[in-house]
Amino acid sequence: MISPLRPLARTVTYTRWLHLLLAVVLAAVVALVHPGLGGVGTARGAWLLLTPLPLLAAAGMVPRTRLAEGMQAQLLLFPARGAGREPAFTAAPSASRGDRWRTVLWLVLRYETGLATAFLTLHAPALAVGLVRSSSSPVPVRTPLPWTVEG
Repeated sequence: MISPLRPLARTVTYTRWLHLLLAVVLAAVVALVHPGLGGVGTARGAWLLLTPLPLLAAAGMVPRTRLAEGMQAQLLLFPARGAGREPAFTAAPSASRGDRWRTVLWLVLRYETGLATAFLTLHAPALAVGLVRSSSSPVPVRTPLPWTVEG
């Protein structure tokens, strides 16, 4: 019974969560500069998934970006390096065009996964409260889901 809850007590769970959420900083900057934060939690806010991709591609083509991402991944994904497990990757600048494209792919995947993680982190508790509230009351509660478009 307790074994599924064990990851919640480990610090590595929260450092990996933080590693994903750090990618959302770019989304926040783009949202503040481009059209604003209105409607980000709805389907109209899907522009936030695509707008930063050219910036990520340009950053991934810089050779030192791979070094910075590798160091950050080593520190946040494997915080207890002395515990016996060494990461299966090394932090080094991009040496070839293939390394740069892999860095771009990593940045895009991390960005999209980080946005999904942030969305679920913010909206899942509210959705769970709405579901519990609607199941315990005799009157049906109508709460619109964040991804529905009204109009």
